[in-house]
Amino acid sequence: TALLAAGTIGSGMAQAPAAPTEHGTLRLHYVQKPIGYERYEIARDAAGLRLSSEEAAIVTVAANPNTLIVAGGRWLAPCSVIGVGFGTSLPAGTVASRGSRPMSAMLLPAPLASGSTPCDDDLQFGCIWVNIGANVHYNGQNVLEGSINETIPENQSCPNIVDSNTGQPIPLGPSHFDSKPTPTGCLFVSGKVTATTAATALTTTYVTHVFGFTFVNIAGLSENPSSPVHSQFVDVGNPSTFTDKFRDALNAPPLPPNSDCEGRTSVTTGNVLLQHGNINVYGAS
Repeated sequence: TALLAAGTIGSGMAQAPAAPTEHGTLRLHYVQKPIGYERYEIARDAAGLRLSSEEAAIVTVAANPNTLIVAGGRWLAPCSVIGVGFGTSLPAGTVASRGSRPMSAMLLPAPLASGSTPCDDDLQFGCIWVNIGANVHYNGQNVLEGSINETIPENQSCPNIVDSNTGQPIPLGPSHFDSKPTPTGCLFVSGKVTATTAATALTTTYVTHVFGFTFVNIAGLSENPSSPVHSQFVDVGNPSTFTDKFRDALNAPPLPPNSDCEGRTSVTTGNVLLQHGNINVYGAS
């Protein structure tokens, strides 16, 4: 902010200090972000008009500025759960028209097998691999930022999700969505990680990009209107303590949601284990 140089107006005998002629406050910005205020005052003294000023930084106080959820890895979605209520033929062009494929779709590829993967959560039909990346947090202005993204790699299908015209399993990958906590996202954190308790984060984000059969046709996600994505993340502690049955867990598409971030309610039924990766939840008061 440019400051007015002290100067003089008129001349004459010395005068006692007078009331300010003008005063006000200038708001300071850095790349369109307010960073503070500069208060100024113009007063007349013996030498004329003089400018004085002082600066004050903006201090934003949030309920907990360190509230966040960070997660990355892959998990197994049970075919019997994602196939509930599914009974339609493959829409023409669904698989052929894959849309733009993000780089994250290349990460953590599923085993190269056309079909499902054997899993404890679905002994009859198996599971499909889902890659997830999540980072939702409050910035310095107490505004939610970040994203939750998922990818279902190609070469996967479920024997119970078939094209009624051909009787063949429908390819469930590649399928992908991106979501962000705008315009009215939510992040709620409860609990703390101890030897006997876990920390849980509930989120609501909104789809910005989606393609592929599983997230479009089964999960029903869309870009316009932007679908809300309700997710739950459970942090049980350090990965060094994980076992086959004790590890971080989550609920996210294409599973049916089991949480309400705005209402601050959730159930653990419907959560599945994060098979590879880690979940970190911070910020419970």
